Amino acid sequence: MRVLVTGAAGFVGKHLVDDLVAKGENIFGVDQTSLGPHAIAKGVTYLQGNLCKTPDIERALMLSQPDIVFHLAGVTKCKEVQDFYYANVVGTASLLAAAQRLGMKPTIFVASSSAVYGAASLREPITERCRTRPITHYGASKAAEELVARHGFLAYGLPTVCARTFNLIGPYQSSSFACSDFAYQIALAEINQSKRTVETGNLSTRRDFVDVRDAVSAYDLIANRGKPGVVYNVCSGRSIAIGECLRTLLGMAKVRLDVIACQSRMQKNDIPVQTGSAARLYKQAGWKPRIPIRQSLNDLLDYWREDVRSARGEA
Repeated sequence: MRVLVTGAAGFVGKHLVDDLVAKGENIFGVDQTSLGPHAIAKGVTYLQGNLCKTPDIERALMLSQPDIVFHLAGVTKCKEVQDFYYANVVGTASLLAAAQRLGMKPTIFVASSSAVYGAASLREPITERCRTRPITHYGASKAAEELVARHGFLAYGLPTVCARTFNLIGPYQSSSFACSDFAYQIALAEINQSKRTVETGNLSTRRDFVDVRDAVSAYDLIANRGKPGVVYNVCSGRSIAIGECLRTLLGMAKVRLDVIACQSRMQKNDIPVQTGSAARLYKQAGWKPRIPIRQSLNDLLDYWREDVRSARGEA
């Protein structure tokens, strides 16, 4: 199987590439990031390129001749709102248009997000039938990205599938996300005697967390067994308070820490609870998450401990 992974150098991309390498696939990765040979998984052909630039995406498609494209490239956080739409919508439209121009019809997996639901449902688990009502530019851009993918299926006949992933967690995650930020602060405090605090935002919100390693397993199943033109939730089916995640991490810390709530870390229009249902994916492909949240948090904390030690030049 020839596979092209966009956003291959990102948080999810790294895990997906590792998963595909283990399965023996012929993998090509493309990302804007410039990587040295040491950072590229063995057996992967890596290309540097911008998907919004026609020559770059056409070169990646022609070189890889993919059976499957895992389209993970995009942004989750940025300073300028237009960047959400440029990266998430224009990039996807460019990919699909290039495939159509080149006469290629690979299965194209598009990574969307539960952010498209917004406040769609606060009581019942959210299914794919729920209305999409995004309340952030990120969520709106992912909803638009899904429409672009749907257009590619209907107008070009491209077999596109989408995954609406709920809150990802796991090693290599950026500290711009709450649980990863907590783990990073704890790892720093363990080697810094002068700072024994963890700063937090709203701890009462509840989220449906799914380990990134479970998620990439779901992505592979969706790409190979999913129905073209269909979207699938990727989630655990249960919500956990952010505060509970913090308490678990604090229990794993090697030092005692004080918790300080910071107004600057509070998010506006924060949705109090979001819980998904992955029943459609289970019925279609038999997928269900296997990694418990405690292990995800433990592995995330260990990742930051190693990263902090490396930054300090420690073995």
